[in-house]
Amino acid sequence: WMDSESLAHQKVRETLKNSGMGSSSIDLFFNEIFKFFSKSSLEKRWQFAIGSKNVSPVGFVLHVGATNTLVAGLDGLMDGLLAGNVNFYKLPALDGGVPGIFIESIFEADVEKVLVNRLAAFYWKGGDKELEPLFKTSMDRIIVWGGIDAIMSWKNNLGYSAQLISHGPKYGFGVLTAAGLAEGNLESICKKIVLDASYWDQKACNSLQTLFIEDKIKGEQFNQLLECLQKTIEETYIDAPPVRSSNDYVDVLNAREFIKAESLTSGGVKLFCPKENTW
Repeated sequence: WMDSESLAHQKVRETLKNSGMGSSSIDLFFNEIFKFFSKSSLEKRWQFAIGSKNVSPVGFVLHVGATNTLVAGLDGLMDGLLAGNVNFYKLPALDGGVPGIFIESIFEADVEKVLVNRLAAFYWKGGDKELEPLFKTSMDRIIVWGGIDAIMSWKNNLGYSAQLISHGPKYGFGVLTAAGLAEGNLESICKKIVLDASYWDQKACNSLQTLFIEDKIKGEQFNQLLECLQKTIEETYIDAPPVRSSNDYVDVLNAREFIKAESLTSGGVKLFCPKENTW
């Protein structure tokens, strides 16, 4: 994937571009996913998780990827393959998306069929009343990434040997303390906060969605922090493609009007955001 001339790289780049990701974020995506799935990284993860213990495959494993994240549980799929299990992967979208290209790449690279004989990928619409009961009664493990509705749907009517491993709804948050703000550089701190909040997969838990600020940060110091964050957000989003749906715009407007109402009634809330709906 790191070879910009390869077909797989170009397909992933086009998929990410169509999803609304900027070119700099796409480059960062390739760098991070290369490090994450590199041999040295996988060896470290396995050494940390297993150590000197003897392990054996559990059997048939179904991986259900979340629809709100680009990699959609591919790390779990890789673990399943390396552990020697027979793996079934439910694609998050009909066109396969990034996970589909990832699995295609495994099939192309594994010419000796060390892994691919234990891998199959499918797509079906969630909640299928014919397919899902078949998996529920024939799998040994079902690994689900997603929201509470998806988790609860797979939890019901499991077969005798099936165990559900859920990576359910989580929330990405950060904490800024008064000591941390005093020890660091304000502009540098704001850049790190905005970077965490503006990565890809903003609806997934690996992005900063809420920032808790210690109540010791107040008055003029608090206002300076907000102004710095506002400036940094605008600078960061200069080249961000506007890909919000109409429902997203409604959510933004609702949140903005709610904060305005809070500021009028309590006087303790301040609204910082541009008037347009680009972020």
